[in-house]
Amino acid sequence: MKILNEDEYEEMAAAFQCIQIQTLYKSLKENGVDSGKIRKICEDYSFQLGHTLDNEWIESEEGKVYPVIGFTRQPQNKETNELYMTNGSFSFSDYAMGNVSWFFDQNDPDESPQKHGTNLK
Repeated sequence: MKILNEDEYEEMAAAFQCIQIQTLYKSLKENGVDSGKIRKICEDYSFQLGHTLDNEWIESEEGKVYPVIGFTRQPQNKETNELYMTNGSFSFSDYAMGNVSWFFDQNDPDESPQKHGTNLK
């Protein structure tokens, strides 16, 4: 497998973080959370998840592991020979507030501004 550490990772990772914000927003709204609190919850969650992805380890049955997010141009259930990974220069926690701002200030959150889909039929 070829590991790619190209500039595209930054865009892919930022889009992934925006999907997390969008998913959280929809869930909070559907569950009746006060609209005045939703943005602050999204900010806090995005920053904390970003910090976990950037800096923390997780104890598993396999021992201590570090979470990483990688991307391919194929669905997870298909074989791929390329994997986009960070070269250490991308920080989810650094992007968190900017991506929350993009989601709420530059878009209509109810219009699902970050496009995504499924490969399931």
